[in-house]
Amino acid sequence: MRTLTRPATVIVFFVLALVPLVLFDHGGPGRLSAYGQLARAPFPDKFTPHVFRRMGDWFEDRLGLRNLLVEIGAQLNLGILRVSTNRNVLIGNDGWLFWSDYEKKPAVMMLDVQGELRLQSTEIRSINSNLHSIADAFARCGKTALITIAPNKQSIYGENLLPESKVFPSRLDDLLGKLDLSARSIILDAREPLRRAKGTQRLPLYFKTDTHWNELGAFEVYREIVQRLERVGTVYWPELASLNHYDVKVEPFAGGDLSVKMLQAPWLFSDDTVHLLPKPVLPVPQLVYVDQSNSIYQNNRGQGRLVLIGDSFSPLLARFLSHHFREVDHRLVAEPRFDASVAARSRADVEILEVVERNLSVLQSPPVGLHRICAPPQQ
Repeated sequence: MRTLTRPATVIVFFVLALVPLVLFDHGGPGRLSAYGQLARAPFPDKFTPHVFRRMGDWFEDRLGLRNLLVEIGAQLNLGILRVSTNRNVLIGNDGWLFWSDYEKKPAVMMLDVQGELRLQSTEIRSINSNLHSIADAFARCGKTALITIAPNKQSIYGENLLPESKVFPSRLDDLLGKLDLSARSIILDAREPLRRAKGTQRLPLYFKTDTHWNELGAFEVYREIVQRLERVGTVYWPELASLNHYDVKVEPFAGGDLSVKMLQAPWLFSDDTVHLLPKPVLPVPQLVYVDQSNSIYQNNRGQGRLVLIGDSFSPLLARFLSHHFREVDHRLVAEPRFDASVAARSRADVEILEVVERNLSVLQSPPVGLHRICAPPQQ
């Protein structure tokens, strides 16, 4: 009997090993088929320093039964072993997933959470000077500038990252402590309203499986922005920034960018999406889509104009703020930079720059077009 089973085992092994090659370019069954290929480039047509890595990516994405194999690997590594398959993603407590706060190092180090990440003194001086210039330029013509810092998820839900973790001063804490009053005055540290809301809200403010805040988290920051604008008289109908004007709906979903795109594991980690459904008392702004990086909200019941430039945390803020302004010009960019020329062209009363906490260093980029902000609009 053993003389038969030994060669049969070897034959079965080689047959199974050859199946992915025989079915090359056929992804096979599995939920991953909806998420497309992973490679960012086609098969390389010339020799470059990264040609072999690109060839490997191209081959892996077209391997037969890829979807099924990746799903099995995700279930094994993530579901059973609880080992992340992406160096920038860390698996926390109760299925919470976290993105690295410093992408040059593995997420397990979480340098900012450990209090080991700092901006250099030259970088802080540059940021301080830039903020000064922005504040002074907008103040000269009675307009409002605001820099909103969207927190890393671990800055709000750090207890789900490291059990009984100590709280260390972060890079943002260090920066805020070293800015002078004029520069600090135009920064909105969104950690403060989110931490307050976390103590009173029964629902989470961030997705468990995504880097971003959910609609409820964005609402809390939006409400803080409205309060800041109300103090300087540059927002209309501030009373609309109330949760009483929304119905809250919670429903499960496949997962956010960390579980689906980064770990290729939809539905493996439980998560809910929180919807804030506007009641009839709120105006219904019209969304004008310009292109992938620019959308405009128009609201006949609002007053004034606002420009919002930000990263992937900003679209929800633009939607909420559109209830107050006649026009909201939203610019979505990967690395936001304060561009006053946009506000000048839009004749905006307010410009907001949103930056996620892990990308604080982008504030070193000199602001653009400050000399135009007080210029009369061109006819």
